[in-house]
Amino acid sequence: MARIGFRTAMFGFNKNDVNMYLLKLQQEYALKEQELLKKLEDLEKANTSLNEKLGKTEADLTEASDELNRISGEYAYLKGKEQEIEQISESIGTMYMVAMQNAQDIISEAEGCAAEINEISAIRLEAAMKAEEQLKAIRENIKSSAERLVEDLSSMSLSLDGPKNRLAAQLNKEKLPEIPVELNSLED
Repeated sequence: MARIGFRTAMFGFNKNDVNMYLLKLQQEYALKEQELLKKLEDLEKANTSLNEKLGKTEADLTEASDELNRISGEYAYLKGKEQEIEQISESIGTMYMVAMQNAQDIISEAEGCAAEINEISAIRLEAAMKAEEQLKAIRENIKSSAERLVEDLSSMSLSLDGPKNRLAAQLNKEKLPEIPVELNSLED
């Protein structure tokens, strides 16, 4: 701040000079206060927006996790795939728990710094996208396993046609109508 010189008057400084200086300081502080209040309002709006985005990201992640659990339940009976599905489910569950912990950290840090919330929200969105990619991969894996199972069952069914036809033919031979034999014709 520039050094202000007051004119001297009887019993001290010139009252008008001091009053003008104080008025100028008051105006400067009022402008600075308005600027800071505007910045605070902008930061609060950004904070609210980021919290809304975070809430949607968490809801999307929960929905993706629920979809994974539904898919895992439906296809758990497939032979040879149970262990793979369980490992994938555990890794997604771990990612979900990590994501929930990160979400709690984001909420607590949001009160102190809006910039950090924006950065952490971007990380959460990336995790949700990775979870979605893994869900697609799981779905494709289960779909291909189900198709192989259907092919195997069809093949097994076709391989049973030959024995089934032979057994049916054999049963038909055994059930031929009996030819009545008359005793008179045997005596001749």
